[in-house]
This record gives sequence, structure tokens and C-alpha cells, in this order.
Amino acid sequence: MRDSQRQDCNVHCPGVDREHDIIARMMSALQHAVSEGRSAEVIGPLADLLTRFCVEHFQHEERLMRECGYLGTDRHAAAHRRLMAVLMKLQEKLRRGQSITDETMGLLHRLAEHTNRWDRAASIAIQKGMTAERAKAAAAASLGAGQLAC
Repeated sequence: MRDSQRQDCNVHCPGVDREHDIIARMMSALQHAVSEGRSAEVIGPLADLLTRFCVEHFQHEERLMRECGYLGTDRHAAAHRRLMAVLMKLQEKLRRGQSITDETMGLLHRLAEHTNRWDRAASIAIQKGMTAERAKAAAAASLGAGQLAC
């Protein structure tokens, strides 16, 4: 994923943006490996790492939304579940030894679409729901303790 595409993932919540950047980098590595025709021994671990990170990111993001009183949390969580279903389909195809070229490109598109549609809307509520002091403390703990911050 190019830097300009990473900029598109910016929702103006530093902790969330850091995690989105990590996801973008993982997707870039996965896309690169797939486009080079790398083996399942290379692609599989990349897909596993991406899936595990997305699970944690989605849980943290949903917790943050709930803490900030975001009314769209349940719908946002449903969108996360749909993304996870795509990741699970990708992994199942890998386990069967099938090509995931189309799925990888589709996943890139869906993740970017999710950020632009869902995460930007939630970020406004999150920013309003956090005090400056709490936001600063959460940002400091963000990646070190596996927490999201805004």
C-alpha cells in the first residue's frame, strides 16, 4: 500500500491511526507476497498475523467506541464481523492450497472502504467522548499495552 493510501486510512485518532498503519503495512506485505507468487509457507503466516491483529484491533476499537458512547457501535461491530468473514475465507483458501490473488485485492478494497465509511464516523464521536487528559494517557499506552487511543 502506497503512503498516499495510508494517508487515506487516517481518522485523526492517533492510536487508531497507528493501528490502521500497521494493518496497511501487513496488507502491503501480504499483497506483495501474493503478487510475487510466494509459497503458502510465506503467505500463510502473513495472513495469520493480519487476522490476529485485526481481531485485537477490532475489539479495542469497539471497546473505545462503547466507552465514548458512540451510538453506532453495534453496526460498526457488524461491519467488523463482515471483514473477519472475508479474512477467514482467505485463510480457508490458503489451507486448501488455492490462489488468493482476487481475495487479497478485494480485502484491500474492503479495509480501505471500512476505514473511510465506518471509522471516520466513529472517530468524531470518539474524539468528543474523550477528555484531553484521558486521550493523552491512552495515546501513551496505545501500542505499548495493546490499547487504542484517540
